[in-house]
Amino acid sequence: MIIADELISPWFAGGVTLLSLVLLAVAAYTAPWRALMLKAERQHALFAAWVSLVLMMKLQIHWVDGISLHFLVMTTLVVIFGWSLSLMIGAAAQLLLCLWEGNPGWGISVNFFLATVVPATISYGILRFIIRHKSNNLFLFLLGGGFFGSILTLLGTLVILAAVVALNGRWDTLADMADSALMVVLLSYSEGFINGLLVTAVTVFFPGIVKTFDEKKYLDS
Repeated sequence: MIIADELISPWFAGGVTLLSLVLLAVAAYTAPWRALMLKAERQHALFAAWVSLVLMMKLQIHWVDGISLHFLVMTTLVVIFGWSLSLMIGAAAQLLLCLWEGNPGWGISVNFFLATVVPATISYGILRFIIRHKSNNLFLFLLGGGFFGSILTLLGTLVILAAVVALNGRWDTLADMADSALMVVLLSYSEGFINGLLVTAVTVFFPGIVKTFDEKKYLDS
């Protein structure tokens, strides 16, 4: 999600910046750095995810004045790397994108919050629910954590986006978002397809780099 600076008040951006810094500190402290360094393929996957995320953020679709949408792909990152590393990857991608475009503005923290923190947290919650489920059906992990999980993540993120717009008093923008809701339907399916495909492919061909995948639960049974 990309929201323009003019739609965000400085006080709101400051509060989100403080919250984002706290969450990044928690992510940096809890991230599995040792496990990441044990295998070179995990490091290669992280670098590929970072570059891919930047490219996804560049593929923006104009929704309404001041707001653009792009594929989040955070569900895939959470499945592969977990919540902590996903936040670190998202922060690095947001920083590179700002350097690329050359206009960070004070909305950078809000964009990071909407494009990384919110979808990563929602995806993690969905994934934890699936992992704790007693079913050992592999398709529950692939489809629930990939396809349907990413759709729910996108919808939840859009609800938070609407709340951000409302908290900043941009009621005209909120009305435009409601009038253009059809685009959300089209984007939701595409988001689900991309994440479902990526989660399935990486889990099947490279299960060793998927942090949240339990081979004993889904394969040995």
